[in-house]
Amino acid sequence: MADLSVAEAASALGVDASRIRQLLRSGALAGRHVGRAWVVPVEALAELSEHRPAGGRPLAPRRAWALLDLLDGGNAPWLDRFARSQVRAYLRGLAGAEPGVWRDALRAREHRQLVAAHRAALARLSDSEGVWPAGPAAALAAGADLVAYGALPEFYVDAQAWPALARSLHLVPADGRPNVVVRVPREMWPFGPGGPGHAALAASLLGGEWRAARSGADVLNELAACHLQ
Repeated sequence: MADLSVAEAASALGVDASRIRQLLRSGALAGRHVGRAWVVPVEALAELSEHRPAGGRPLAPRRAWALLDLLDGGNAPWLDRFARSQVRAYLRGLAGAEPGVWRDALRAREHRQLVAAHRAALARLSDSEGVWPAGPAAALAAGADLVAYGALPEFYVDAQAWPALARSLHLVPADGRPNVVVRVPREMWPFGPGGPGHAALAASLLGGEWRAARSGADVLNELAACHLQ
């Protein structure tokens, strides 16, 4: 696996470089010296990211999806005018944020499931109504600068369709060997007939490895800058 510089590790976690050095010195984050500089193995950063406490209070699901809908040019019609103005104010504080900040703000929007499925079931899942590609495989559609090799297929699935799909395709929670990631939006289905837009697809990159998370945050920051002009 590749090694990251302190600056790259800090960017991936959305913290200051001084915090990464502190974690390295304490042993909470595995690393090694190359000359006088620290380097951090990608797998060590991923392990820390999986186990570190969540950041600040996230947006409620309907507001998180509203924020992404606004970035995609929508009007979040499921919120009233006052709630939309609050979400826009929240967005102003997010603009330009690091991947970890975006991830923490949006983390309540969906239920992410690691699933095991037969190859034939995967093909049927991808062709099912109410199912849309997400994650690294959809990075190009999100406008992200990312080429993903070996990433698990990911899909957004409507909560109303998911139980029946899981039963009919024999999709079961993975016991250590997932081969698909299913993202079920909480409280609502936020997409129109055309499926998820750039912001929603970029958000699906935030929980991945550091390059994917950085690409997703870059797209979200670009959309935020345009929206707030």
